[in-house]
Parts: sequence; structure tokens; C-alpha cells
Amino acid sequence: MGAYEPRWFMHYQHLNVEEFFRAAKEINAKVAIPMHLGVIQLGDEHYLYPLYEISKRVSSEDNITILRVGERLIVE
Repeated sequence: MGAYEPRWFMHYQHLNVEEFFRAAKEINAKVAIPMHLGVIQLGDEHYLYPLYEISKRVSSEDNITILRVGERLIVE
């Protein structure tokens, strides 16, 4: 997830926001963590834009966890 624009090129490497949510749901993920975003400008979108889009869409039913750079999560 992240650095997803332009789609014609980046879809080989990264999911966009819609694909990320769909994939987490389809695999019935216990936790889904978007990675490779908010650090470096790789795609055409602003490097923080994916975080903004995810934050707008995430709800309490989603098992989506957004970590800060360097933060870790222990799942038991």
C-alpha cells in the first residue's frame, strides 16, 4: 500500500487505498497495516495522501492499524 499513482505503472508494486481495504476484507485479516507510505515521495500523489485517505475511510469494524514511522505492533 502506498505510492500508487500513476496506476498504469505502480499497480505492479503497490495497492491503492480501495485495493488495500478490499484485500484486508477478502483475506479476513486479523490486522492490516499499510506499509511503505508517509516516508518518501515515490508516486505522483503526495507522500502523506494515502494516510489521509485511509484515515477518512477507516471505521471501528476495520482491522486497520496505522503505525508511525519506527513504531511497532505486537499481535497476540
